[in-house]
Amino acid sequence: MGNCCSVQIGLENFIIRGLDSIVGHANYVCKLKQTLPTLSVALQELRALRNDMQREVDLAEQRLLKPFERVQLWLSKAETMITEAEKLIADGPQQMNNLCLGGCASKNCLSSYKFGKKVAKMLKKINDHRSNGAFAKVAESQPAASVVVRPEERPIAQESMIEKVWSCIEDKDVGVIGLYGLGGVGKTTLLTQINNKFSTTPNDFDVIIWALVSKHSDVGKIQDRIGGNIGFSDAFWKSKSVDEKAVDIYGVLCNKRFVVLLDDLWERVDLNQVGIPKPSQENGSKLIFTTRSLEVCGEMEARKKIKVECLGPDKAWELFQDKVGDETLNSHPDIRKLAEEVAERCGGLPLALITISRGMACKTTPGEWKYAIEKLKRSSLPKMENEIQDRIGGNIGFSDAFWKSKSVDEKAVDIYGVLCNKRFVVLLDDLWERVDLNQVGIPKPSQENGSKLIFTTRSLEVCGEMEARKKIKVECLGPDKAWELFQDKVGDETLNSHPDIRKLAEEVAERCGGLPLALITISRGMACKTTPGEWKYAIEKLKRSSLPKMENEVFPLLKLSYDNLPNVTMKCCLLYCCLYPEDYCIPKKRLVEYWFCEGLLNEFDRICEAQMQGNYIINSLLSACLLENGGEIGGEDCVKMHDVVRDMALWIACELETKEKFFVKAGAQLFEEPDVMAWEGAKRMSVMKNQIEVLKGTPKCPNLRTLFLSENKLQVISNGFCRFIPHLMVLNLSENIGLRALPEGISQLTSLQSLDLSWTSITELPMELKSLTKLKMLDLSYTYDLRKIPPHLISSFSKLQIFRAWCTTSGDYPKEDNVLNGDNENLTEELKSLRHLNTLTIPPIKSLFALERFVSFHLFQCCTQALHLRHLRESNVFNVLCLENMERLETLYFEGCGSIEEIKMEKLSPNTNYTSTFHTLSHVVIRGSNKLVDTTWLILAPNLCYISIFGCAKLEEILSERKLGEIADVVGIPYPKPFLKLKTLALGYLPELKSIYWDALPFPGLKSISLLGDCPKLKKLPLNLDSAKGNQITILGSKDWWATVEWENEATRDTFLPSFRYFPK
Repeated sequence: MGNCCSVQIGLENFIIRGLDSIVGHANYVCKLKQTLPTLSVALQELRALRNDMQREVDLAEQRLLKPFERVQLWLSKAETMITEAEKLIADGPQQMNNLCLGGCASKNCLSSYKFGKKVAKMLKKINDHRSNGAFAKVAESQPAASVVVRPEERPIAQESMIEKVWSCIEDKDVGVIGLYGLGGVGKTTLLTQINNKFSTTPNDFDVIIWALVSKHSDVGKIQDRIGGNIGFSDAFWKSKSVDEKAVDIYGVLCNKRFVVLLDDLWERVDLNQVGIPKPSQENGSKLIFTTRSLEVCGEMEARKKIKVECLGPDKAWELFQDKVGDETLNSHPDIRKLAEEVAERCGGLPLALITISRGMACKTTPGEWKYAIEKLKRSSLPKMENEIQDRIGGNIGFSDAFWKSKSVDEKAVDIYGVLCNKRFVVLLDDLWERVDLNQVGIPKPSQENGSKLIFTTRSLEVCGEMEARKKIKVECLGPDKAWELFQDKVGDETLNSHPDIRKLAEEVAERCGGLPLALITISRGMACKTTPGEWKYAIEKLKRSSLPKMENEVFPLLKLSYDNLPNVTMKCCLLYCCLYPEDYCIPKKRLVEYWFCEGLLNEFDRICEAQMQGNYIINSLLSACLLENGGEIGGEDCVKMHDVVRDMALWIACELETKEKFFVKAGAQLFEEPDVMAWEGAKRMSVMKNQIEVLKGTPKCPNLRTLFLSENKLQVISNGFCRFIPHLMVLNLSENIGLRALPEGISQLTSLQSLDLSWTSITELPMELKSLTKLKMLDLSYTYDLRKIPPHLISSFSKLQIFRAWCTTSGDYPKEDNVLNGDNENLTEELKSLRHLNTLTIPPIKSLFALERFVSFHLFQCCTQALHLRHLRESNVFNVLCLENMERLETLYFEGCGSIEEIKMEKLSPNTNYTSTFHTLSHVVIRGSNKLVDTTWLILAPNLCYISIFGCAKLEEILSERKLGEIADVVGIPYPKPFLKLKTLALGYLPELKSIYWDALPFPGLKSISLLGDCPKLKKLPLNLDSAKGNQITILGSKDWWATVEWENEATRDTFLPSFRYFPK
């Protein structure tokens, strides 16, 4: 019985469970009418939630945020559910047709059961998934990329510079690299390309960091920009102290191989203070920076300093014509040639080339180009990139206050990151000047990216500057439409108020030229004018204004370099250089002497010492790329100004700081003196290098301090010219070969400190010059026609420091009252009395007696810079050590000393140390010494730069091996390697010359060897593969001589073959 009971209970439970199962399965069918519509509603809600969340994710991605993985997973599951639910709902009508008995039964029970079960489960899944989709945030800031690609516009001719910098990056010994050069030369562009190259070139660096430094950035700002690249960007971190930030930055970077790119350094940045570990061979990191100053490179301890040069002529023209466009260049037969001249005036400076070419892109008449060559100008307008960024940012999801507080540079990177992956159309309204797309962050629209930029502007020049491929002019209204608009605004009541008014109104409307703004504005203003007189007055006064000019877009950028000069003295010295013509090679020494006489160099009272200050200033200006090396002219080192820098200096000198104080028409092809009224207010004036023959005016220039009249064709200066220039300090009349007399009244220039008469045909110095008691410099060099200097004139210049009479002729003249009579005895006596004299060159000395007397005076030993020895005939031997005490001798010239057979080195004093003998001597010229056999004495001049030997019929050797072996015994010193500083060796008409030196010499500074006359026995040059390594030597000679030259080996011959330049006999 017990077992029967157990079986009975089990059976009941089984039946109950079975009934429950049947009822549950039946519910899937019975409730299908309810669950299917409910599923449809749930699907709509899920789809809406999915769409909202997807929009949030898309917006976050536009803002360069990274969506959470759980959000991405939720969206993926939602997509799957939506697809499955849509299929169920699509199958619903068919399944509903199978139901019967009020929906409680089905014609196909199994099918309806399975479908109902799927609907119920899907409904539960959707409801659960919806409840899991409540995310507070859908994305977070992405971890900093190893390198952030920056917007760039690849210019022409940067590839070689990129490779040069990249090779330094790959060099393990180079940690710090400085890129320096003139403002606008392309340093930032080059650094941008280096930054982006890291994204495409395999490398071992963990992070690449870009930071714009700029002129006024402090350490904190630099830290903030670096911090943004390594995960420190929140407000809390930015509020930390400089020291705390430095610790954080150092903590990250000390464990990484990094590259830090610092753009636009104006002074040294303390890496320790910023928190940047010093790049070294051990950590393998790099620091690369740009600057305008070579001095900053030194202060930053740059292991490699690379100057970013201006473009060469071919590449400059290629860039210029690319920006102007063929349509404009081909619009007239003359324009291409004129455009080449405009491009040439830009001096290869990319900023000038790009700016000017964009401004000329719409100029299609020769007149416009000719005007541009003469009058190229720009105007300064406020920069608007930041405002444009904020407006663009608002369209792509960057609109919060935090983003607006970012720098222009940071915003540009964000905008570029969004737009570079999209086809976009950017509409810019009301442009007044060019907008730098790179600076805003807008990728340049192209055929490849399919994007568009459309803008409105009032200027066709802006269209050119923006490189618009299609320029569409919005025309003014035609006469009928213009009048229709005008009369609508004025109103019939006014137009009919007097019989004459309608006709006058038509004239006013016509003068508006169809311009809607003028039509509307003027018509509204005239709407209450009901008398003919008022309308006639309006016609007379209606005027227009000119379009804005272009000029100040380049100059303010360059002026930053000028503003950054450390003192007023250096700025004044730079501006002084713009008195010279374009591309003029300015002798450094003469430039410093002018500065000294002008009072610009105030650290020293003597020119020989002030020369140090002047050279320092010149080197500083060279380092700042405001001056350039000008090579050598006549053996003198020169500098020159880049054309654009000169234009900037003139802009400052004439228009800004000293308005109307400079008057410069140098090299302007003037045939007459400028109108006196134009320069009466000038402080400095230059009309040098023109065609002026006569100065006939009587200018009243109370402020004039400087007057450059050199390199003209002056023949006559009116006697009244000097009457009203009381404060003139520098007068340069040099290289006026037709000028034979100074004007009467020159005595009134009582403030004059510098008078340059070199290369003129002056025949005598008038006694009235005695009034020039403040004179510090008098230059009479190459005045071949000078026959008379009155006695006591030179000695009256008590403050004279510089006296030059190089190649002035002395001799026997009929008049006794002349210090040029004899062999300089009288001139020497007068010069002895000048206590301040410290720079001296005198007319040729023509006897050993006169030479011995001259060198015996201590004053002349200290100040003589050049000696000209002519026709010395008393002896066949000349002991060069008689000049051992000439402390500042730079140039020594032997001319026509035909009796001298030997220039020997014989001790004059047994206790004299000859180590420093002739250490200042840099130039030696020997002409017509027909008995001279060698010039071995040159070994005593270790700093020789220039040697010229011509017309010495018996000269066999430049340096004799036999005599060099005797030098140690004669002068007590071993001879060093000769000619280590030699730049130029010029030889000619030396028929017996067999040897320059018996062995190869290194010649580290040699630039040229010239054989310009008959030297048939010279078969070997002292050159081998190591000679002048790193320098390009030019060898000039005849083809016949070159064919006979013997070389150490074929490799040496092949090396120097490209150096040869043919010079006809």
